[in-house]
Amino acid sequence: MPTRSLRGSPITTDPVADLRGVVGQAATELRGDGLVDLPRLERPPKADFGDYSTNAALLLAPELG
Repeated sequence: MPTRSLRGSPITTDPVADLRGVVGQAATELRGDGLVDLPRLERPPKADFGDYSTNAALLLAPELG
């Protein structure tokens, strides 16, 4: 995937993949090695619900209390 750097931050051509990766990485860091299901990042069924949604909170809530 082509990238370029702007002030030290990489810019990729697939921001959705980047967002998906960041959500997954954050979930793994919060939950540790016990994370079985990675969070999903998807388009909500209605535009009123925003551009993207994730189930990360539902996956992390039981572990984090």
